[in-house]
Amino acid sequence: MARLTDRYGNPITDNQQATLWEGSFNNYGGTLTLNDNIYNYSLLIFVYEDSGSPFSAYVQVLEGESMLCGFGVMDYRVENIRLSQLSKSSNSIRIDGAVWVNQSNNGGARFTKVIGIKKL
Repeated sequence: MARLTDRYGNPITDNQQATLWEGSFNNYGGTLTLNDNIYNYSLLIFVYEDSGSPFSAYVQVLEGESMLCGFGVMDYRVENIRLSQLSKSSNSIRIDGAVWVNQSNNGGARFTKVIGIKKL
């Protein structure tokens, strides 16, 4: 896996990032239970690890918002992610999203891992 860097090009160390979920998500919507609460993080990265077409979508975590949205662009593909049902007392979140290739080729959001970048 490639190492993440901050805006200055410095590596983000293991104590600054955490894997919050691993599995296989390929759906227009669903509920995930993460290992930790999203409000402990400033950024969530939804990673699709596929040797032929890896992909990432990014969602910035903002306090007090009832819904968060983000996206990723790779080649000719766009993935959009919307998070809702957010709570500081629960690690469960609702995810809705899609991957768009063209008007006849699209599907549900796809990812295999959620990485959180801890608040500094």
